[in-house]
Amino acid sequence: MRCIFILFSVIFSSAMAEISLPSMFSNGMIIQADSSVPVWGKAPAYEKVEIKGSWMGMAKMTRADSEGEWKTNIKTPEASRDTLELTVTTGAGEFKAIKNVLAGEVWLCCGDENMQMPVSMAMNAEAEIENADRPEIRFFTPPESISAAPKEEVAGKWKAANRMNTGSFSAAAYYFADHLFDQLRRPVGIISATCASSSAEAWISKETITSSRKMLDVVKKYPKLEDYGRKKIEFSEEFKQWLETEEGQRPTEPSYLDYTDLPSATYNSTLSPLAPYRIKGAFFFQADANLQRAYQYRFILGLLIEDWREKWDVPQLPVYAVQPQIDGYSDEKLKFMPEFWESQIDVTQKYQNTAPIVCYDVDKDNRQELGRRFSVTALAYNYGLPDTPHKGPTYVRKRIEGNELRIFFDNVGRGLTTQSFGAVEGFEIAGIDRVYHPANAIIERNTILLSAPEVEQPVAARYGWNLTSENEKLPNLENRYDYPAQPFRTSRWKYITRD
Repeated sequence: MRCIFILFSVIFSSAMAEISLPSMFSNGMIIQADSSVPVWGKAPAYEKVEIKGSWMGMAKMTRADSEGEWKTNIKTPEASRDTLELTVTTGAGEFKAIKNVLAGEVWLCCGDENMQMPVSMAMNAEAEIENADRPEIRFFTPPESISAAPKEEVAGKWKAANRMNTGSFSAAAYYFADHLFDQLRRPVGIISATCASSSAEAWISKETITSSRKMLDVVKKYPKLEDYGRKKIEFSEEFKQWLETEEGQRPTEPSYLDYTDLPSATYNSTLSPLAPYRIKGAFFFQADANLQRAYQYRFILGLLIEDWREKWDVPQLPVYAVQPQIDGYSDEKLKFMPEFWESQIDVTQKYQNTAPIVCYDVDKDNRQELGRRFSVTALAYNYGLPDTPHKGPTYVRKRIEGNELRIFFDNVGRGLTTQSFGAVEGFEIAGIDRVYHPANAIIERNTILLSAPEVEQPVAARYGWNLTSENEKLPNLENRYDYPAQPFRTSRWKYITRD
């Protein structure tokens, strides 16, 4: 009996000695180079834990707490295409080795179906996939899901860019990684967290949303998310009973697709377990669920930036807001688009280490150009290459000149021009009656001179504001670096999305 008890104790102790790591810490991972990187996991309570990278002279020691949780930071090497190994060992001798590790640049690419569109559905898909042999580019893609409460773990594994894997990668994120690798010759890791039809508030933690008075109408949606959680629990119980008895009809699982726009839904399922895996920065590409609340978006996007910086424990974490394209949107949605862009611009002017990625002129399936614009923005702001062309003309001020209005710009590059070198399109001017009319626009050096026969005394102008899907005269102003002008208006007389 005593022998049986000892044997049971040994088996039990062995099981309890198991060490576990989040799924991001797995074979093929890319760690942020030249940084202090958090590493965490679970082990037996109070057990000593040793973390050792093949590049480290000495192991880093820590100890699990009473709940068996441990966390520490290790210093990572400079970016290199040489493979590394990371090992985690407990005092009881439990050992885990993570192989084929690369030190490089890790970026979070997050959002809705705009970010989610895969390479297989984008332009020149077959040729791009056939030539996708970039083992130094790797993706970690959690499954699309939601959760009523924050999760500690998320499914997923690192996959290298090759003909087998690349077709399923986010196209915008892949071409960003591809351009970044070409410029830096460093490994690039992409954490691709997306969910179709998700709202911006779905990617923010509950504690951050509920701390803001401006989010009262968003907070009112939490009971619906909690209802989803209850339905999931009920389904699990009913399904378990059905498996045991096989009596009656199989229970129907509640569809998460009905809840993707709810606050914190995708943060709980995807970002909560990922943070604080060290990242260089993030791109957020999301629009559809918030277009009709474009004015409110400036507050939501600001909260998202603050929340991510807190959760990743990087006070100035770069977060770039990708502006949705015109292509593919109905007239009903396009009428809200300019105010949405305006909110994104306002937020990025308020926070440091942020910028809008202007891409309204890019065709929906041209993800190569979209990824390039991600890349040049990152190169300019994050990799010490400020001379990289990455901005289009930006409104600075206006000047009334009789019956004409002159617009001054910054970031004119080598001068103002238009796409295809045609007439300038997309400008409107208004008088004191606040009624806008299409304007004749002339490029004079680095300014635009506006006039309209209906407006004798112009007082305001706007650009890129009157959008329709059938309008052939879309905004086309750019600089000679081929970067489009930011949409703007000189007077904010009215918001159609403000209550």
